[in-house]
Amino acid sequence: MAEIQDEEDVFITHVEDPWTFYCQLERCADLNSILEILNNRTQAEKLCGQLFQAGDLISAVYSEDSLWYRAVVKQKTCDNLISIQYIDYGNTSVINVDQAHRLPEDLWTSMQKKYSLGRESSALLHQENK
Repeated sequence: MAEIQDEEDVFITHVEDPWTFYCQLERCADLNSILEILNNRTQAEKLCGQLFQAGDLISAVYSEDSLWYRAVVKQKTCDNLISIQYIDYGNTSVINVDQAHRLPEDLWTSMQKKYSLGRESSALLHQENK
């Protein structure tokens, strides 16, 4: 088993199951400024029902707070709906295409990472925390 060589301060943004989670590196603190820029820009743009396909990087409205976040299109579910994953947090949603824009290339930086622990790794972490 490979040993961990470096340590990073992170914050967990989404947990899929006990072995899979998404996190942001604390040293990449530019996420707040990226989201602020995104919300200022996107509010000024006119929505027009763009065509999207799986893999497209977009900005999308999050229904809980009505703010815009970076996302990736997972699939088109029907004529006006797309399944997306918010790339900075890991959670998913199905939204109307009118709630999305193409993500400007200058906002493609510092995306979150998904990590999966094998069962051996999680057992080791459990032992170390006792």
